[in-house]
Amino acid sequence: PSLIQKDNIPKLFSEGYEIHLYIYTSIQDEEKLLTNKKYKKVMEKFFHYGEVHIKSFNLSSFKERNDFQVKCLLDFMDNCLEKKAYFLHSAPDFIFGNQSIYNALKSVEDKGACFSAPVARISVNKATSDRDLKELANLDINISNSRLVSLLFKYPHQGTLSAFDNTDLNSTYFSGISIRKINPNSYTVIHNLPSIFIGTFNKFDYLFFHLL
Repeated sequence: PSLIQKDNIPKLFSEGYEIHLYIYTSIQDEEKLLTNKKYKKVMEKFFHYGEVHIKSFNLSSFKERNDFQVKCLLDFMDNCLEKKAYFLHSAPDFIFGNQSIYNALKSVEDKGACFSAPVARISVNKATSDRDLKELANLDINISNSRLVSLLFKYPHQGTLSAFDNTDLNSTYFSGISIRKINPNSYTVIHNLPSIFIGTFNKFDYLFFHLL
């Protein structure tokens, strides 16, 4: 749902970008996507801004989970290379703030660079009753990045708590992330393993994963 907040995908669409959503899943989970009311609501709204492509596979055809993931990635990369398109990596449990996708693309567009950022984890068990997240999931509100940061510290995952440098000065060695509290409203974050969210692929990227 956070993809289709008004200043993310809809704003890009309004500026003339062609939008495609690729969903890779198992045959069993494809049926859930097409029949679950909550999923259908999100998909139907996305149809206003772009095309949806669902590609499903029989997981028993793959020896390992990684084989399935690499096959999906290669298929996706092939589509991006063919269309000379930018990609957005959006896992099912990612929550993007309003404007973040638009701003990230604009910051790397035509630079031949990718946009990377730390992944902040929250406790799902603690956050399930949060009103803002429920309303976002129902497409009733837009949620700012600053609000997401406040939720991070309201419902912290254990991995986040252990990344504060007053607990462990060397936490980047284990998790890639180190957090320091500057004052009650400010934190600094060092991240050695930021995730790539937006960018372009090249033929060498395809070759690298093809040879894995």
